[in-house]
Amino acid sequence: MRFSVLGPVGVVVDRHPVSAPRGHDRTLLAILLAADGDTVSTGHLIEALWPGAPPISARKSLQSHLSRLRRYLREHADDGIDRVQNTPGGYRIKVIDAEVDARQFVGLVARARHAQTPHESLALLEAAEACWRGPAFGDLAHHPSVIDAAHQLERQRRAATTERAAVLQDLGRYDDLVEILPAIIAEDPYNERAYAQLMNALVATGRRAEALTTFDQLRTWLSEELGIDPNPELRRLHQEILRQDTLPSGTGLPTMRATVARRTTPLLGRDRDLDELSAELPGPHF
Repeated sequence: MRFSVLGPVGVVVDRHPVSAPRGHDRTLLAILLAADGDTVSTGHLIEALWPGAPPISARKSLQSHLSRLRRYLREHADDGIDRVQNTPGGYRIKVIDAEVDARQFVGLVARARHAQTPHESLALLEAAEACWRGPAFGDLAHHPSVIDAAHQLERQRRAATTERAAVLQDLGRYDDLVEILPAIIAEDPYNERAYAQLMNALVATGRRAEALTTFDQLRTWLSEELGIDPNPELRRLHQEILRQDTLPSGTGLPTMRATVARRTTPLLGRDRDLDELSAELPGPHF
């Protein structure tokens, strides 16, 4: 049995999703999985299920929902372990890393960052991407008790996708980059690193005019939305393209080697970059 949160919240048995618990039972499962093994207080669970106006029988009703969730998980487990556990402060869910797709995803990304070769790194990042079946926590992503965990996982997914693009760049797979980078930018239009990668890839595939148009689109977006210019590295890359310094050489590769796209951008005034970095730091959840 495995737990799925990288998409609709549910349970997977033998690689096949099974019918998920319904209503409050499924919400409880999502909240306990979002806590990632930490205890969630009884009071918090009651407020999460009946925000602002819990019924007089809320504590008894909570016990009923937890009992049904225990039975549901016990039916699909093959080890007899009671996954929903009482603690002095409330309740927690007992899982191991291999049982949660979010933990598997994080582990694969971590391994990719320490891979010995770009090909190994790419294979691990592609396996990490395959863990996802939709937005983190699915339709429960905006629940107040789940939203922080969902946002953190989505930030980690975007960071991993950007890292995969960097590996593809190292491998000279520029056609693949041109295919995947527009989707990354559509999800995060402030991702200046992705813009730089796309500009380099377009130049490497002989589409210099499109690379210049990409920069103009970013400059317009940043000016209208934030009143700022692209970061210095991107402006420098733009000037190099204008001077044709990055046109493909006789080997078919850009002479600049696309180094600009791999530099970190200045953090001053880059809150989104800080969020990305924070998501990559070790922490208690996911």
